[in-house]
Amino acid sequence: MPTNRRQLGHQRLLQVTGRMRALYQQAREIERNGENAREPSIELHRLLGRRPWELNVLDVTRKKPPDDCSESEAAEWAEAYAIKRELEAV
Repeated sequence: MPTNRRQLGHQRLLQVTGRMRALYQQAREIERNGENAREPSIELHRLLGRRPWELNVLDVTRKKPPDDCSESEAAEWAEAYAIKRELEAV
């Protein structure tokens, strides 16, 4: 019997929009002022199609993940870093 289920491991395609870039910049500016950027961070996470348990792109501070990461955590880190680089691109 056929099923309509999709695999969770499928590759997501992301198209960065101006709104996403604006939210990213807004959140960064709020963080630079020492405040909590919760609202723009949550909206950006949602617009990016990231699941609640996935790493927030604002939390990725460097290209290389921490040494104590598992293989799956390192892959998630790399994905978040790639998205961050796209958001920073002009």
